[in-house]
Formats: sequence, C-alpha cells, structure tokens
Amino acid sequence: TDFDLGSKTEGEYVMQAEGGRLDAVVIAGRTPADSLGSFTALTGRSLVPPKFQLGPWNNFMNEFDRDEPAPAQARRFVELDIPTSVTDYAIHFLPGGSGVGSWLAGVTGEFRALGVAPLAYYNSMVDETFERVYQEAEERGLFVKDERGHTWKFYY
Repeated sequence: TDFDLGSKTEGEYVMQAEGGRLDAVVIAGRTPADSLGSFTALTGRSLVPPKFQLGPWNNFMNEFDRDEPAPAQARRFVELDIPTSVTDYAIHFLPGGSGVGSWLAGVTGEFRALGVAPLAYYNSMVDETFERVYQEAEERGLFVKDERGHTWKFYY
C-alpha cells in the first residue's frame, strides 16, 4: 500500500494498493478537532479511564529486586509516602506450575489492601522450566521455528 498525501502535488492525495483494491475510510474536517469528532462519531468515544491509570506505575515484581517480596516493596512505598497507583505484574510466563493461582490471589489481596491496583497481562511464552508442558508443546511442533528449523527461544 502506498500513500502520497500531497507530497508530490499539493492538494492531491493518492492511495494505491497491490492487487488494485483498497478499502478505506477518509475523514476530512476543517480543523483537526472536526476530523477527530467525525472519527469518534464513527468509531465511538473513548471511556474515561479509572483514576489509578493516571497515577504513577511501579513494577514491584521484577528481576532486579527479587530479594524482597513485592508486597513488602509496595508497603515501603506507602510508608514513605512515595506515590504509586499500579503495580505491573511480571507474571507472564505460563504455565507457572502448581500453586501459582493461590499465590497470585494472596499477593493481589495484599496489593489491594495497600491501595495499589494490581495489573497483569497475558504473554504466550511458555517457560522451559515447566518441563512437562514445554516438552509436550515441543513434540507437537507448536513453537515458532527459526530458519534452521529449531525452536525459536526468547531469552528474557
């Protein structure tokens, strides 16, 4: 796809696509605010985010400070009146073995009690240390392969 929005000829806008077909929506307005209004009228207006999203975020669960449990680090921030509203869980290598669910529920409760919103996300990586699941996925050919046909590994 190629877009020329007036760079070659002023006032001329050209859009081209390989295969000769291009589905596009063009929204024009007299001002950027007019264009944005037309766009959001088409797509929907965004919601007002929860208050915690606008505050400082911290990652209390990371590879740099594992000697102290994450809730203890958050508690120290609260005691020292260091602003924090969210902690980003670095818990995204799944599966993580048995007991993760109950541990996670406990840690989540501790953060909430401190007024810190816990945030987690899903990452589709499979940790090699969870050998049974990793080996099964390897045997079934479920992992992305590199140019030599070997399982592509991401070292985090």
